[in-house]
Amino acid sequence: MARPKITIDYEKFQKLYDCGYQDSAIARILGVDRSTVTRRRQAINLPANRGRGERGPAVKEDEPYWKAVSRALKYVGDYIAEAAREMYKRTNDFERFFICYCMQPKPMYHANPLSYCSDPDKMNYKAVQKIVEYEQKVDQMTWAGVPGPAVLELVQVYKSADEETCKRLAQEAVETAGFVNADSKVGDVVVMTPPKDIINFWKNQLAEILGWTPKKEWEKPRKKLSKAIAKIKEKVTGGSGRRGRGGGVKNLRNYQAFQAAQGY
Repeated sequence: MARPKITIDYEKFQKLYDCGYQDSAIARILGVDRSTVTRRRQAINLPANRGRGERGPAVKEDEPYWKAVSRALKYVGDYIAEAAREMYKRTNDFERFFICYCMQPKPMYHANPLSYCSDPDKMNYKAVQKIVEYEQKVDQMTWAGVPGPAVLELVQVYKSADEETCKRLAQEAVETAGFVNADSKVGDVVVMTPPKDIINFWKNQLAEILGWTPKKEWEKPRKKLSKAIAKIKEKVTGGSGRRGRGGGVKNLRNYQAFQAAQGY
């Protein structure tokens, strides 16, 4: 029994071929096997776009997306950097510009927030802000900021594709840059979370929590001036706070020096 014939979109095939796409890249975009694309190309007497030594780095579908992108930037980082600069000039979007260079997950964070959450009924704005900052840093360990999926398409065709195609893919990767979960695989990533969505989320979290903070103040109320002065004076002079026969405040250091001189 003959094998059923697989049909492909020849118009799309020809467009990808003219841009310099290799058989494997064309097959992945059209959703067919590489052998199918190779046979169709050979049937119309077209040479392969990829020559010896023109194969880019392999992209594994089951590896973490941010690691694959970090490795790809070693090869196509110049295209991404140029596209990121052009995007920043147009939009002034610094957050997206920054993560185009691959913002890796934050290292393990070991801060101790307990000093700011001893008694919930006595929390002020400063304590709440510190706790939210702690939670945000912990959250940063679970995601990475990276260019969009087009960067992985670019790294597979940059050796054979024309300059216009490379710049187009770099621009697409930059414009779709965002955050992904650190554990997300290459095959699972389709869209990214925009940087501004992450920033706005934590701003809203802080604003909401500040709304129910028991103590509507940033700092604890200061003590009375007289008590503060007495405390400073005690540290400076070493006074005991007791009055001597002459009416002055006893000085512990002078008293100890006097006793030592007497041989005690």
